[in-house]
Amino acid sequence: MATDQQVAGTTREREPVGEAVAGRYVVFTIVSLALLMASVDQTIVATALPSLQHDLHAQVNWSSWTLTIYALGQILVMPLAGKLGDQYGRKKVFLGAAVLFTTASLCCGFASNIYLLIVLRGVQAIGGGAFMPTATGIVAQQFGSERDRAVGLFSSVFPLGGIIGPVLGGVFVTYWSWRGIFLVNVPLGIILLTSGLSPPSPQSCSPGIPRGRRRRSSPPSTWSAAGSAS
Repeated sequence: MATDQQVAGTTREREPVGEAVAGRYVVFTIVSLALLMASVDQTIVATALPSLQHDLHAQVNWSSWTLTIYALGQILVMPLAGKLGDQYGRKKVFLGAAVLFTTASLCCGFASNIYLLIVLRGVQAIGGGAFMPTATGIVAQQFGSERDRAVGLFSSVFPLGGIIGPVLGGVFVTYWSWRGIFLVNVPLGIILLTSGLSPPSPQSCSPGIPRGRRRRSSPPSTWSAAGSAS
């Protein structure tokens, strides 16, 4: 005789998957940009360490903490951000993380000593670490039955950022300054926030449904569905 847990699991498996939402590719682009920013910042600082160390008159052991604190902060924040996203809405946590990440990046670009930079990198890691769980949930919700493929494609953004990070770091240090590796996040973050706060007009994407009926049966907003998810 089936146990209660097995029956509950079977019920969950039979729950219908939500419909894909019109504008989902725009949302995918927005959250992918956020994840790319966070992943690039894991490795972009590595090639700038000698320049950073010289400019801030820092020792090698302290300079390396700019990498360590960021990775450690992301690991600690990810599970907490996922829980907060379930409780208060993924959109709210996602946009809050974008504000925190962008502000911290701006402050990192103007840091006057290595100790302040390490603290600011820790703050930046909080924002960057919150991107992954909230953005993944948003993508899964927006794509409905296509979510497995969408989440798989979305997950490839993170390692891609880790690959191109050192290359971008070398370009910034060569042609500008180590401060540029942080300041470049500011305009990207503003674009991210502007796009997130100004979502496209949503529609359900199910074929064969008249336009009027489709609009009435669709969620109230492409982003509001993500914001109200629990």
